[in-house]
Amino acid sequence: MKKRLSLASALVLGAFLAAGTLQGAPNTAKLNPDNPASPEFKKNAAANRAKVVQLAKEAGVKSDILHFAVRPMSEIMRLGDVYPTDGLFNAPIRALAAQGEYEPMSFQLFALNGKKDVTFKISDLKDKKGNVLPAKQLDMKVVKIWYQNGNRWNSYFADVDLRLVPELLLKDENMVKVDTDQVANYARIRKDGKDTYKWISAPKALETGFNAAQKGFEDATELQSVKLDKDQFKQFFVTVHVPEKQVPGIYTGTITINADGKNAGVIPVKVRVLPFELPLPATDQKLDQPVVCSVMGGFGLSMFRNLYKDEKVAMDRYIKALKNAKAHGMFHPAVNQTAESLQILKDLGFPTDGPIMGSNFMPWFARNFGGKLTFDNMMAAKAAAKKTHDFYMKHLGHSKNILTSYGDEQGAAFVVAHRNFHKYFEEYGIRVGCAGHHALFYKGAHTYGVHPMGGAPDSIDRIKRWRDMGEIWVGFYASQHTGSENPAFLRRQNGMLGYLNGANMLDNYEFAIGPWNDLDSVLYKPMVVSYLNYGGYVDTLQWEAYREAVDDMRYCTLLQQEIQKALASNDIEYKTEARKALRFLAIIKPREDDLDSVRSEMIVYILKLRKMANAQKKG
Repeated sequence: MKKRLSLASALVLGAFLAAGTLQGAPNTAKLNPDNPASPEFKKNAAANRAKVVQLAKEAGVKSDILHFAVRPMSEIMRLGDVYPTDGLFNAPIRALAAQGEYEPMSFQLFALNGKKDVTFKISDLKDKKGNVLPAKQLDMKVVKIWYQNGNRWNSYFADVDLRLVPELLLKDENMVKVDTDQVANYARIRKDGKDTYKWISAPKALETGFNAAQKGFEDATELQSVKLDKDQFKQFFVTVHVPEKQVPGIYTGTITINADGKNAGVIPVKVRVLPFELPLPATDQKLDQPVVCSVMGGFGLSMFRNLYKDEKVAMDRYIKALKNAKAHGMFHPAVNQTAESLQILKDLGFPTDGPIMGSNFMPWFARNFGGKLTFDNMMAAKAAAKKTHDFYMKHLGHSKNILTSYGDEQGAAFVVAHRNFHKYFEEYGIRVGCAGHHALFYKGAHTYGVHPMGGAPDSIDRIKRWRDMGEIWVGFYASQHTGSENPAFLRRQNGMLGYLNGANMLDNYEFAIGPWNDLDSVLYKPMVVSYLNYGGYVDTLQWEAYREAVDDMRYCTLLQQEIQKALASNDIEYKTEARKALRFLAIIKPREDDLDSVRSEMIVYILKLRKMANAQKKG
């Protein structure tokens, strides 16, 4: 007997057939403006070519491949036919970075004639004194444009349509094949020297599953040759990691472009290394309280073991994932609370002296709709608090500010029923929290120590109420959840927008690592931050934005540290400069100000205050 589609599945399938988004429907697909064969795309491409040719003529540049330096954290969705209005033609790519910092640069290439085999070579960067910033400190990737659901770029909600969007940062752009005629993504699986392709953009009704952790599906370790399509833009991402002891100064070098074995141009690179390292972020105007930098999920060792099925491979990928997290500013990943996982955090240099995203050994009492805990319940909670304390004392040497959770989005009755056991944990410095809404404050703010808030990062009234309760960690986990690919939005959301409005915790929902099919969910997008494959995690624009958000907070923390030093001095000019910096911080509009400009201004004040501090020491 043939299996029938459900009514819901049939409706979804019909919608996709009508939209031309299934394999075998190329004619309607060509009407999609994303398709290079569409009239709209061709019109844009012709206009772009005319602009670029004119720029090249004016600049005296004679090459088939031309470049624009562009902002890596931009609202612009850089598709093949989108002109880089923020781009600087034939200009150097630049970075301004502290010692030890990772900082992105980006450029786009435009090919007047199609090229199939384009490669790149990055030189060492040198300053005028001959100091070297090695080429190995610059990591270059191609920005892969592929199909995601119709709510691409600005939303985490699901949609049955598919549209192109830039997202993946790849060493090998052919790891994922995109067919614009069929409106489809395919994963390349390489085994025994042969490539096969798996359809990974099927409608949910037709989805058969895809094991992204299988051997043969992985990115390259070095940047592979790329294809440049005629009259289309292609974006590249270059991340410089400045060594901690790098001599401050301006370093210059080049990225040489080779096409079909011939030199096709040179992109200048300039990196200014600042004379300081960045601290971990601390709470705005309360510098003795660290900011928690986390995301729900993504870093459980048990998950890696389950996915890879091989202990050696799982452990290798787990270590790589944690190193990647630390490099992206996630200093408090949500790991399994086991002796093994905590030891790995310590070995990798994560801060483990508190706060730390932990867990408690509480039994679940299930008073979801109210009631009272019995004497036995309370004694069980007291025992759980002691057990939690003993566990962290054994493996971390302390139990101070272990941030734990009990329940999720609970109502007033639940809070009232359970809040009395929180005191047992607080006696050991362990904080109990719950994600949710207003009921948690009105019924339990006096007992909670951590609160992921179901609201916007700049919900200042809600944040202020919680912060007024004393030493507490409060952040957002919605409005929006993860899922958007827009790096400018995500940098703002995770960084200064919440930070300057009193939030001191990043713990959004969630750090999903798949699926690779954006149509796999019904209500929400899969909320992927970084994509799992056999080689580990694939970076994305949104993951880079998280790092920039954290670094914005780190720069602001350093500036406030310098301000406090100045205000404690007896030098009036020094104090006055510090107050100017305070005035600048006070007038920032974190929802609308340009964050690159905000960071640059913070750096100016940091350098001024440090210079004045050094002059005082010499005096």
